[in-house]
Amino acid sequence: MSKNDRSDTGHTLIKLAFSFLTWSSLVLVAIVFNTGDGLIIPILLFMGFFLVLINGFIWDWGQGMQHRQQRREAEEKRKRDMLDSVLRNMSNEQLMALRTRLSDPDFDDDLKQMLGDDGEYIIDQL
Repeated sequence: MSKNDRSDTGHTLIKLAFSFLTWSSLVLVAIVFNTGDGLIIPILLFMGFFLVLINGFIWDWGQGMQHRQQRREAEEKRKRDMLDSVLRNMSNEQLMALRTRLSDPDFDDDLKQMLGDDGEYIIDQL
């Protein structure tokens, strides 16, 4: 187990402890202040709403969107780096051929014929 894994486990245990503490306080309030007249229900609903918000902060809700954005940006960077690498490794003749091919007005039509629905390059088999 790496140091990072132990750290994550420790953080998770602390989060669990705080979650248990917050929700047990709701149960404690229900037991202590229950007079049987129904007044406790609005108090529990009010506390429950705020406990959900507190647990959201404890467990970092909403960070998933940020992680997805970071993954998407990392994937785009990886693709750009790969394309840069391919272009750097091309000879001058290959670069000129590529430039000529991209400047062809019918390139979009040719591209649709060369690529399948999934973006795979189609090689005509004779």
